[in-house]
Amino acid sequence: MKKNRNIESIITKALWLNGLILLMLLGSCNVIKYIPADEKLYTGAEVDVVADKSIKGKNQLQYEIEDVVEPSPNKTIFGIRYGLYFHYKSQKEGAGKIIKGLNKRFGEEPVYLSDVNTKRTEQIINNRCENTGFFYSEISSAIIEKDRTASTKYVVKVSQPYLLETYVYQRDSTAIDSFIEASLKDTELTKGTRFSTEKFKAERQRIDDILKNKGYYQFNSEYLIFTSDTNQYDERKYDLYLSFKKVAPQEALRPYRITDVDVYPNYTLQANDSTKVIDTTIDKVDFIQNKLVFKPKRLRPFITFEPGYLYNKQRNDITSRRLSSIGTFQLVSIRYERTDTNDFADLGELKARILLTPAKKQSVRLEVQTVTKSNSFAGPGLIGSYQNKNLFKGGERLDISGNISYETQIAGGSAQNLSSFEFKLLNSISFPRLIAPFKINPQRGYLIPNTKYSLNYTLQQRARYYNLNSILFSYGYNYKSNRFTYWEVNPISINYTIVNKQTAAFREILDGNPFLARSFEDQFIVGGTGSFQYSELGEKGKKNRFYFNLGLDLAGNILGAGQDLAKADNQLLGLAYARYIKADIDLRHYLKLWRESQLVSRVFAGAGFPYGDSQSLPFVKQYFSGGPNSIRAFRVRSVGPGSYNPPDTSGSLSFFDQSGDIKLEANVEFRHPLYSLLKGAAFVDAGNIWLWNENPAIPGGKFSGSWKQEIGLGVGYGIRLDIQFLIIRLDASIPLRFPYEVGGTHWQQDYAFGQKDWRKDNLIWNFAIGYPF
Repeated sequence: MKKNRNIESIITKALWLNGLILLMLLGSCNVIKYIPADEKLYTGAEVDVVADKSIKGKNQLQYEIEDVVEPSPNKTIFGIRYGLYFHYKSQKEGAGKIIKGLNKRFGEEPVYLSDVNTKRTEQIINNRCENTGFFYSEISSAIIEKDRTASTKYVVKVSQPYLLETYVYQRDSTAIDSFIEASLKDTELTKGTRFSTEKFKAERQRIDDILKNKGYYQFNSEYLIFTSDTNQYDERKYDLYLSFKKVAPQEALRPYRITDVDVYPNYTLQANDSTKVIDTTIDKVDFIQNKLVFKPKRLRPFITFEPGYLYNKQRNDITSRRLSSIGTFQLVSIRYERTDTNDFADLGELKARILLTPAKKQSVRLEVQTVTKSNSFAGPGLIGSYQNKNLFKGGERLDISGNISYETQIAGGSAQNLSSFEFKLLNSISFPRLIAPFKINPQRGYLIPNTKYSLNYTLQQRARYYNLNSILFSYGYNYKSNRFTYWEVNPISINYTIVNKQTAAFREILDGNPFLARSFEDQFIVGGTGSFQYSELGEKGKKNRFYFNLGLDLAGNILGAGQDLAKADNQLLGLAYARYIKADIDLRHYLKLWRESQLVSRVFAGAGFPYGDSQSLPFVKQYFSGGPNSIRAFRVRSVGPGSYNPPDTSGSLSFFDQSGDIKLEANVEFRHPLYSLLKGAAFVDAGNIWLWNENPAIPGGKFSGSWKQEIGLGVGYGIRLDIQFLIIRLDASIPLRFPYEVGGTHWQQDYAFGQKDWRKDNLIWNFAIGYPF
């Protein structure tokens, strides 16, 4: 059992610690007084790349040069050298344990001008220039000294780079030469390519991958060598020649064929001969296990090679990736052993052994939580889960989880004593194969599709208002077609919702808002959902990365069309059912700026169109705006729809009123490192939601031509503790522009940070787990 500490206590202690550190950091402005009289503190280097405007790659070259200039100065936060301050303070006689502890964690040795070797740095810069084709660069340096500090400046004058004229492979007459020759048609080293050692390395690796997929198991890219010749040209051009090193061994220049494939589904490092070994052969592949852990017929489709195939790195990688994706195995290893003895034979032989170490089959987890939200709700929660990763010995995964939570709103006035109780039971079973009336070729594709069945139940009790019971059944598939794209299709999705135990106060709300009453009807939601995702977030080295998600939700279409033709009532088992079309797009761009800093932007657009007897989307399908993952300058569900301004924004009525059928949102966030695991982010959020149809109870909520005037806007700054697998985030923000008019204008007119009441209404804190996008 894992019990979380009280969130308020954690935040209080964190703020106390941060305050203590802040006081010390403020004193670090005076670190200059600690610098020895015969030294000057080194504050960094400036790099100026001088080049003709016609030369391409100047900005990239400057970035690469800045990355190799040494030494790096002491770190700063907003100009404060905190690490240096702790170092100096800890050296003083009588330094306390706190200072010594902070120095051990954050302290840095000072970097002085005497540590700078400009001549060596000039050589490093020149080497980087030559590796990127800028030969004969003129590099000069200067030291800029002040009273107690000093910096350096490097001026790099580059001329026209060397460009490729011809690229030739100096071939022999062996079989491997024909493959290399044929591969050159797809090379990126075309005429006009700037000289670049990195591109040459990439070309060798590209050829190595091609040969590995042709059976050349023992080939290595290091056996290839490039030479260049500039003597034939008066201009800055070069010819490039590719050949083999003389040390290339004979066994690396021939293909290898697989003669045996043995699979060990229950492999461990400790040998166990006390039980009987089960040996099963399916399609030439032998399965060996001391007891039945995984059914061979279920495992065989994941293996993309067999005896008689030439070695193929791509098939090897696909097999390894597929086996890992099942989730049943903790470790997947594919090993090859040579079985031939003649190094000069035309064809070598390999035996493949697929070693699969099972993960723990079953797990149980129980967790107690204390939750606080930006809408002033707080309370305890209990989460329990059970997981079986190999239910029927075919990689089937059973997930059962339950969530019980109680929340009460900690606020004054009409919002006082609001509370809710929620119970969720989530059940799903997924099969690592396609269960459908049609077939696919399992040898193709990045991964094998998964089939998933889900049956969920939710009970929500909102005190003083209603109880909501919801049962959801879905059946569908998910499939990763390559490392970037992911598909999920649920052709069957049935949601049965009953709202009961409605109080007089809640019925009064519904009576005054017929549209809201329709969204809280007992009803079926029968239809299907689908989504397509493209993500480059795993490509950490790319300067520009994109994420795109398209979602589609259809309900009541086929059922409604059939009943329309039959002129029957739009009911299912005596209950109304929803009819709508809903689609949304989430587009994100991640721009790498320098080192760990990046600019992240996001645009979200979504709309749901209710039709037929449906005047609005079901409440559970509507859009909301505001909160830690939305417009952070406004509390959860407190934005819109349109220019609507609830008469009592601190009360409970806005919870029901502020939802919509259309949503537009945009965010920009500048993320940058502060120290070690601590990150910072400055952000701007904008957006709103709207209704598709006019609702007299919510004036100004309908989407119209004036929607641009109804955009809410906020700015803020956040601190994030990034420990890779967990990100803890605290964001503070204020609204700049309201969706509705205040005093005849949408813009914030008074920034009274010194007033407690103003801060209470306008300084919004969001505590959350994970990045907002």
